[in-house]
Amino acid sequence: MVSTGTAQEAPGGYTLSEKQINAAQSTMHINPAMQALVAVGSNENAQTNIARLLARLRATGDPALVNISRVYRTEAVNTQDDLGKSHGGSYLNAALVLETSLSPAQLKEWLRRIEDELGRRRNGSDKTGAVAIDLDLILVHDPLQPSLESNTPVLPHPDLLRFAHVAVPCADVAPDWIHPTEHRTLRAIADGFTNTEMEIVSL
Repeated sequence: MVSTGTAQEAPGGYTLSEKQINAAQSTMHINPAMQALVAVGSNENAQTNIARLLARLRATGDPALVNISRVYRTEAVNTQDDLGKSHGGSYLNAALVLETSLSPAQLKEWLRRIEDELGRRRNGSDKTGAVAIDLDLILVHDPLQPSLESNTPVLPHPDLLRFAHVAVPCADVAPDWIHPTEHRTLRAIADGFTNTEMEIVSL
């Protein structure tokens, strides 16, 4: 039972004032767990790199891997260089739900470090060539913001509405999440893409 006095004895024999106790308790809920939806893509040793990503995430306490979508093989888009020459092969795409105490901005920076760790090259050509791993923060589900609004201007990621290879995997793992400006579930958004060939593959 918590004492109603002004001080309590802590392990080791020292005492904590009521003010110190209240301050410590208040910090326990500064960063409640936020769920984040992350799109995954790779067209270079894709099965190996996605498997490496999952192993890396499973070994991480925060962010923690909550769920993963099916993995899809899709044809690359926007892969022509300035001369009109096509580069890069088909992609493997998936989506993850992570749980984290990081802010959206901190999580984006963490994802960038994971990309670098897994061999992402940032030489200006990875938009038309080989991409070891691409991790895009798509949307966040904050328990303090049930409408899924975010203070980060780039969220929701615009590709959620542009590409089936983003929307369909995201709908696998978060079908009932609602796009905050479209006011549609992710399942409804994914169902809006027609005539799209996406082959389900195993890692």
